Formats: sequence, structure tokens, C-alpha cells
Amino acid sequence: MKFAAALAALLLMLAVGLAAGVNRKALKALAVAIPLPMMAWPQMAVMFFSAEFYRGSTRGMEVALPYLLSFAMTVALTLRRERGRFLPDAGALFFLLYWLLSLPSLVNCHPFVETDLEYTGYMFAWYEVWKVPMMFLVYKAVRGYCRFTDDVSAPLVGLGVVTIVNFLSVLKQHFIVHVAQARGLFAHQNSMAMWALLAGTLFFAAYLNMPKSRAWKYFTVCAFAGVAACMRTYSRGALLCLPIAVGAVALVSFRRNFSFRMVSRLMPLVLMGLLGLTLALPKIVERFESASVRSGEKRIGLAQAAGRMIADRPVIGVGLNNWGIKINPPYEYAQHREEFRMGDDFKEGIVETIYLLVWAECGTPCFLALLALFGWHWWKALRLTRRLRGQPDFWIAAGAFGGLTGVYLQSVLEWVLKQSINFTQLVIVFAVVSYLNEKVSRRELSVHA
Repeated sequence: MKFAAALAALLLMLAVGLAAGVNRKALKALAVAIPLPMMAWPQMAVMFFSAEFYRGSTRGMEVALPYLLSFAMTVALTLRRERGRFLPDAGALFFLLYWLLSLPSLVNCHPFVETDLEYTGYMFAWYEVWKVPMMFLVYKAVRGYCRFTDDVSAPLVGLGVVTIVNFLSVLKQHFIVHVAQARGLFAHQNSMAMWALLAGTLFFAAYLNMPKSRAWKYFTVCAFAGVAACMRTYSRGALLCLPIAVGAVALVSFRRNFSFRMVSRLMPLVLMGLLGLTLALPKIVERFESASVRSGEKRIGLAQAAGRMIADRPVIGVGLNNWGIKINPPYEYAQHREEFRMGDDFKEGIVETIYLLVWAECGTPCFLALLALFGWHWWKALRLTRRLRGQPDFWIAAGAFGGLTGVYLQSVLEWVLKQSINFTQLVIVFAVVSYLNEKVSRRELSVHA
């Protein structure tokens, strides 16, 4: 049944792609639509060979609607002969290297033995082997659309719709359901916090830098929705990183794109922020003070276990997406299990940072490729704040720089960046930054010519 549904969806997306290939308005609607399924990600995805209770970073071979919409976009651009190069820049190359360098770790995956696990480590690894090319498909589709149309706002409009709907869900959870930590449309509050941090910071840059227009009003609403939703999760990582991200946007905007309009927009925001902080401060303080000491000690224990995995298999790691197996007996990386009196039947959690997780599972070369992928797009966003000074797209560069700064810092504290919905949002921002960098480089070359 799942295969039939996936095949039907693929054929439908083929038809959508053909229609968008001959109609520019349909092409734009498709670009807006790519992020929209994030509003109901689990319901709009087919999970093959799922392992819902596996304590790893990826729990099934997922065919999500953003992947299918990106396939439709690729069909449309191919029909118009506008696919572009497979690896248009170093960012795409680092993306490919990250995936390729994760593959050697397959030799260290958990072998087939008599265990209570439903699948071997090779099946769990396949989930991640499948996921990363799907992310690259989204990246290429969004970037290809931007390059063909010179329209970078359409996919961001889609992100804005998700941001607003997520905020409405947070309001419902706050005023009607009365949940302690709102999670909005997401499976977990930390995932929502990181998603809303990037979206809220990106749109905050629009609020600060764009001239007044209908688009400015829309992105302003998105900014407040994203920031408010992020704060309402009471995620400690987000509460620490959100001010840094927003501050980075304000700093680079004042330095690169200053106008007195910014001051008039920022001052009331500062006053509102101080008022909101004062009202929420008791809850925020309680969130930090009530943090479990045991939880902190377990995080340290998991980080130390990751260090043992790295020391044991420094080149190719212990196996892609095999953390949930290797952290448990009969493997002996988690020496803290005895300290916490965990029985052999207890399934340990995951290390709370994407960096140690990738390093432990896939080895040093893959870890360096991940740093290169993240670092290249962060550096290009920062560099674009200088190259786009005084231009309409400046806010995107400033927002991406601030947002990526916040997300990278939060991902040191929480591993959720590897979740499909968060990584998809990240690669959409990567794609826009990559295209803007190419656009500015072409323009500068034409001027010098």
C-alpha cells in the first residue's frame, strides 16, 4: 500500500512538474509550496521500513512531500532547460562530500546477530543514506528556481506561511491546552525552537531593513510569530541562542546598511522585548533552575561516550545512524550506564549535538565535510552583507547570517538539526544564499568586464 501511494504521488508530481514547466505562475506557486508541507510533516510523508522507537537520528526511509515537490520543480526546470550544473559551487560540493564520506562507515555498522532489534545496523544506515540525497534534491530545486527566475522571495514566503501557522498552533497550546512547553506543529519543542529561531531571525532582518510595502508587513508578522514561538518553547538552548542571532542581525544591519528608519523600528522592539522578558522572566528562571542535575550528567556521559567512539574508530566511525545500537550493550562505549544503574534492557538516548554525533558515527573526514558545508554558507551569508549593501536583497543575507549563527550554536547543545524537517529548512536557506552569491559574482564580473 505504501509503495502504491508513493508511486501515485510520484506520477502526480511528474504531472505537476510538466504543468509548471509551461506556466511561470505555476512555477512560482510550486516554489512557495515546497516548504508548506512542514505544517503537517508526519501526515504528508510516507515512511518505508519505519522504526519509530529507534533511538537514532533517522527512524525510517522517508518520502516526504517537500521531496516530491522538489522533484516536480526539477522536472519543470528540466523542461525549460534550466537545470544548471549539478555542482554549481563549493557549497554543493561540500554537500556531496558530506554524503560520500559518510558511506565508508557502513563497514562498521551493527552486523546481523540475534538481538531484540527489528533490523540490522545496515538498515538503520540506509535511512540516512536515503535522506541526505533528498535534502540535496530540495537544495537543487530551490536554487534552480531562484537562478531561473531571479526570485528569491517565493520559497521564503512559503516558510513564512509555516511560521505563522505554527505560531497559531502555539497560541492554542498556550491558552487552550495549557502545555508547559509548546511544540507547535512539531514533534518536539526543541525541534520547533530551532526551526522558529532560524525563521524568526531571517524575517526579523526583513522587518529591520526592508522599505515599507505589503511584503514588509507580511515578513514583519512572520518575524514576530517566529520569535514568539521560539521563546514559548522555553528551550534553554533557544533562549540562549535567539538573542545572539537577533543581535547579529541588528549589528550587521547597522554596520552595513544603516538608516535612521532602523532606529525607529528597533527602539519600540527593544521596549516590547524588555516588557515581554519581564513578564516571562519568572518562567525562564524556573526553566533553568529546575533543570535536572541528572539530565546534565547524562548529557556529559553521552558526550564522553561519543569521544570513546571517535577514539575507537577515528577515520570512518562506528556506523552511519548506528548510535542507537552502539551506545547500548553489548558495546561498552557508554561507561556511565553503571553509574546511573541502567539495566541491560534500558535503551540509552542520543548525544545532544550534531557535531559529536556525526563525528562518532561517520569519522573525522565526514565531520570535517559537515563543518565545511555549514561554514561555507555561513561565510557566504556574512560576505553577502557587504556585497549587497544598500540593495533590496540585503535583508536575506543579514537574516541568513544571524539565523545560521544561532542555529549552529544551538546545534552544539541539541542534536535536532539532523531531523528531516529542520534540515530541510536549513537547505532552503542554503540554496537562497548560494544563488545570491552566484548572482552577485556574475554582476561583479560583468562590471569588471
